[in-house]
Amino acid sequence: MLQMMASAALVLGVLLLGVLLVLLCSRFFLASMDNPHVIVLVLGDIGRSPRMQYHSLSLARHGCDVTIIGYPGAEPMAELTNSRIRIRHVMPLEISWLPFTLRAGVKVLSLLLRLLALLLLSTPRANVVLVQNPPAIPSLLLARVASTLQGASFIIDFHNFGYSLLALKLGAQHPLVKAHRIYEQLCGQLADDAFCVTAQMQRFLKEQWNAGGPASLEFGGSTSWTPDEDFGQLLDALPAFNENLVQANARAVVIVTGKGDLRQQFEERLCGMVPQLQAVRVVTMWLSFADYALLLGSADLGLSLHSSSSGIDLPMKVVDMFGAGLPVCARSFAALPELVQHGENGLVFSSTEELAVSLAHGLGVNAAASTDLPSLKSPAGKSKLNAWDDHWDAIAWPVFHAYALHAEQRQRAG
Repeated sequence: MLQMMASAALVLGVLLLGVLLVLLCSRFFLASMDNPHVIVLVLGDIGRSPRMQYHSLSLARHGCDVTIIGYPGAEPMAELTNSRIRIRHVMPLEISWLPFTLRAGVKVLSLLLRLLALLLLSTPRANVVLVQNPPAIPSLLLARVASTLQGASFIIDFHNFGYSLLALKLGAQHPLVKAHRIYEQLCGQLADDAFCVTAQMQRFLKEQWNAGGPASLEFGGSTSWTPDEDFGQLLDALPAFNENLVQANARAVVIVTGKGDLRQQFEERLCGMVPQLQAVRVVTMWLSFADYALLLGSADLGLSLHSSSSGIDLPMKVVDMFGAGLPVCARSFAALPELVQHGENGLVFSSTEELAVSLAHGLGVNAAASTDLPSLKSPAGKSKLNAWDDHWDAIAWPVFHAYALHAEQRQRAG
């Protein structure tokens, strides 16, 4: 008996050492891709996973390189034959004559080793890892480890809960079912974000598991990166705003659009702040008019740091935001009340402290907030879109884009 235990311990030790070596090697030898790279992990038949195929097509349409990892089987969509999409197959080791528990253990271990080699040695560095759940074992934990190692963002797409499917086979009170539920809940809490197939599932994640939560609150500002629009004040306010988000168990994505001389200075300072901002993602980008309109339509709050060199002009970007139904947080100056009325269609701030509080109030994440600005969002801005592309563009793409850019900043900083 002791000899068997010693042998098992030796095998486990060798496996753990191998895993550690793989992790260390991948840190230094993984290549990066020119475009944002998303790994879509489907531990099932790719051809029978239409939602993940649609995710992949939408990501490719937006210029991302996509690697789909999953089982072979049914023929996938013909549209996946795309220069931006690669399919990598992986198969678990199945030993049919073993009892169910042992068979599952062998399957998980073989998948773990094969996926480690695939994710961390032969696939380019990812910006985002998107995982279908279920199955949860071992894909969720492995994806979290791989994402952390690569500086990538980790997103789960919940189709169902793996523990509930296992309960159909073993019973709800079985120890493995209970352990599976704890594991699945923990992985959900470790994810950067989550999509769900129903609003009820999203509420369950938030209320019962303290995971996933609602889609990240999003606010944005447009700037020409000139001295009369000091976005350095936003960076000054982010630590306090981040604390508000952490206390409210919420997250926010900040998107700053435009190009100009001060953008590089902003980005360099932002890179140094990334490790401090657990609940905030900040990205900068330049958008076409059509994409800018789409961004405003999917945002929850607008931000104007225009201070007016003359004191008597008005920021036209705020007019665009109002046109999209966005309430606006705006820096105070003499003529601003002609456009933004505090507490009615926006919040007005002067100091950095007021900006941090205004952002929390405007996004509804501060329990002490007396305003109801999120209700100003026009129905047109949050319309129910029937087509996959329209719905995905409005809901999913801002999340993917923000996390991909954040991962890129984190990878540069680290």
